Amino acid sequence: MKIVVNRSDAIGDTVLTIPLAQIIKEHYPDAKVYYLISPTTAPLFDGHHFVDGVITYPKLPFLKTLQYFINEFRRLEIDHYLYVGGKHLPSLAARLAHIPFVGGHHNSLKGQLLLKHKHRLHQHRSRVEMHESLYNIKLLDLLGIKTGEIIEHLHEKIFWPLSLKHQEILASIDKAKALVQNCNHHRPATTALNTVEFLNHHFQWNDNYIIIHPGMKGHTLNWPSHFYLRLIDFLDEKLSESNSAIHYIFSYTQNDQKYIEAIVAHIDPHYTPLLGKVFFLDGEKIGLRSYLGVISKAKLFIGPSTGTSHLANALGIDLVAIYSPIQVQSPRRWGPFFKKLPKGQRARHKVIVPTIKCPVRFHCIHNKCENYPCMEKIRVETVGLEVLKMLHSEPTLAPTATATTTTTAIAAPKDAPLL
Repeated sequence: MKIVVNRSDAIGDTVLTIPLAQIIKEHYPDAKVYYLISPTTAPLFDGHHFVDGVITYPKLPFLKTLQYFINEFRRLEIDHYLYVGGKHLPSLAARLAHIPFVGGHHNSLKGQLLLKHKHRLHQHRSRVEMHESLYNIKLLDLLGIKTGEIIEHLHEKIFWPLSLKHQEILASIDKAKALVQNCNHHRPATTALNTVEFLNHHFQWNDNYIIIHPGMKGHTLNWPSHFYLRLIDFLDEKLSESNSAIHYIFSYTQNDQKYIEAIVAHIDPHYTPLLGKVFFLDGEKIGLRSYLGVISKAKLFIGPSTGTSHLANALGIDLVAIYSPIQVQSPRRWGPFFKKLPKGQRARHKVIVPTIKCPVRFHCIHNKCENYPCMEKIRVETVGLEVLKMLHSEPTLAPTATATTTTTAIAAPKDAPLL
């Protein structure tokens, strides 16, 4: 078997598809497994134990892209094509390349037209009956793999989602430290960019750090940006009482710029008690692979329902995640998935959602909802106490893949002090 798995969409979606390679190899040891992915996610597969190679989506005109995929499928002698998510142009290429097995998840007219009838499976994922990774694993039934037995004993399964070498991690940390030294701190801190550079220049690198990633793409509800800043204020006060020196790294990409600007707008860089303790890490400046290295040395990761939170979980880093109550955004489908990782790692996590009954299934109706804005009902203290519990406790196996911690339904005071 030579199979290509198409998951040509976002980072988080791709991470939750990686376990398929391991399961395929365990059932078909001689199989060659390739992933067709976005160029952004390609670094996730460097040196992976169960993935033999990747095909990245090129930036070419339609016909040239189509021909590129046909050529790649023929070059690799692909005989199985499995669509899990992303664009369907590779599905058309698979049909034109006369691949015997062209199947996978179909939820659209394109899927019905391009995937072979006997090789496709319609999944009602919006019903949120299971985790996204389990939906992905269920597609392997089409390959003759009995996934029911796998899912039944999933809590015993050790997954290898990501792989990083020690020297690679050290090089990643050095790369991040270089960003501190290269900051242009001479400009007055009168804009968001200048404030970030001012704070970064004064940052004193400490190996005991927490990563906070406040941004996300899409329409998923998020915690208010300045609540992340209040969280640091809360944590620093509590940790100072116990003489625990922790520094804080805000990570972001250009797509998250609005979240960072909202945070920086509440900072007075010259008077903040956190001067020297807060650093803003632009993930695009060090690249995804080095960003993984920085995450892998963090004491804890805090973030919303986004790809970087799944990266932290896949690396076995303690995670506190903040999720929306909307059904299709539920942690039951999109929560942290990995529990047991190689070398005895335990992927611990807490997922926090507002304790409300959300009236919608797909999209927030904003002011038409009596609970809006519901994400503000997650108190800073609630998140902070969960972080402190995890920092001060010994690692243990997380009880379930979608364990959640519900919150009190009391909104944080709008006039709470900021930094």
